[in-house]
Amino acid sequence: MLLILCLVIIYAATLMPPQPLGSGGPRYISWVPGEGLWGNDLSSMEHEMSLRVQLANAMMFVPLGILLVFVTRQPRLGRTIAICLALSASIETAQYVMNAGRTADVDDALFNTLGGALAFLPRRALAGRSVEPGVLPLADQG
Repeated sequence: MLLILCLVIIYAATLMPPQPLGSGGPRYISWVPGEGLWGNDLSSMEHEMSLRVQLANAMMFVPLGILLVFVTRQPRLGRTIAICLALSASIETAQYVMNAGRTADVDDALFNTLGGALAFLPRRALAGRSVEPGVLPLADQG
């Protein structure tokens, strides 16, 4: 149930159009990684804003990465990365198709995937604990 709620929140946060569908003007895909972060034509304020947006993108996928660890029988980093990348690619594709004031950006996909992958790391801290698949270890009960 938490996984579904997480997915609904991610889709709502990324696909709610800021303007009517089809009114976004010429469509554009930013294919060059880092272009929106370190492009030469950006002011220092725009650099800072872009970095904050990408950090927020990464943080948005951390809960998904954590939940994926607990809902699969054998959590794998590669599988977590693949799921986060596929979800992010679907979001960027939908933003491009909707053409409603959002730009499809490879940086978004990379940072979203990074957030999900980083969430996998705390699994090592839980490696010695017995965790039943599908159950989040919220507190020690013994």
